[in-house]
Amino acid sequence: RPRVPTPREQLALRQGSTPLGDDSLFPWGLRGLNNLGNTCFMNSVLQVLLHTPPLRNYFLSDYHNRTVCQKQTPHLCLGCDLDTMYSAAFSGGRSPYSPAEFLHSWWQHAANLAGYDQQDAHEFFISAVDGIHANYGSPCSPTRTNRSAGDGDCCCIAHRVFSGLLRSDVTCTVCSYTSTTYDPCIDISLDLELNIVSDKLFPDSNGDIGRSGRGSPGSFPGFGTSTLLGCLDRFTRPERL
Repeated sequence: RPRVPTPREQLALRQGSTPLGDDSLFPWGLRGLNNLGNTCFMNSVLQVLLHTPPLRNYFLSDYHNRTVCQKQTPHLCLGCDLDTMYSAAFSGGRSPYSPAEFLHSWWQHAANLAGYDQQDAHEFFISAVDGIHANYGSPCSPTRTNRSAGDGDCCCIAHRVFSGLLRSDVTCTVCSYTSTTYDPCIDISLDLELNIVSDKLFPDSNGDIGRSGRGSPGSFPGFGTSTLLGCLDRFTRPERL
C-alpha cells in the first residue's frame, strides 16, 4: 500500500518547498554532478533517481539510514551511497557533487562493468536498481528476504517504485481463445517510431531543409515528433505470431 505522508510531513513539505518559477530563490535538489571520467551515463540516471518523488521522499524521510545500516557490520550498500547523495543534493549547496563513493560501490556490485569506459545508461539503471534491491533486509530494513531481483512480490523500495506486471494476451485465430500471462518487470525497452526516425529531409522551393511525411516544412533536421505515448502504442500494438 502506498505510504501517505502524515499531516506534519505535509506541512513540512509545503513550508520547505521552493517555487521553480522564482528566479530569486535556488530550488533544493538542483545540483550538478561532476564527470568522473566517461560517467555521464551514470550522472544522467542518478539525476533521474534523485528527482523521482517516491524514491526521494523515501530517502529524505530517513527510511534508509546509512548510519544504522552500517552500524553492526560495514558492508557494500548502494542504498547507503544513494542516501549520502540525497543528503548532499538537497543540502542547499550549489557546487557540483562528485558521486565517487557510489561509483566505487557500483563497480564492486557490477564488476563486469567496472572501469572508466562509457557504458549504456539503461544497463546502468537496471544494475543500480538491482543493487538497491540486493540490500533490502539490511539492519535498517524491516525484514531480510531472499527474493530475486525479478520477483514482483518484493517489498523493497526499488520494486515499490519501479516494478510492475507485463500482461501478454495471445489469441488463437481459429477458435478465438485468449491465453493471458503476467510477468513481473522493472523496465521495458521501447523502440522509437520508425516513421519518425526514417522521415526524409528535402529542400523546399526556397532551398530550406524541410521534412517529408508528418513533419512541418522548415523543421530542424534530425528532430522528429516521436513521443512516449507513441512509443508505448507501438510497444502494445497487436502482432501476428
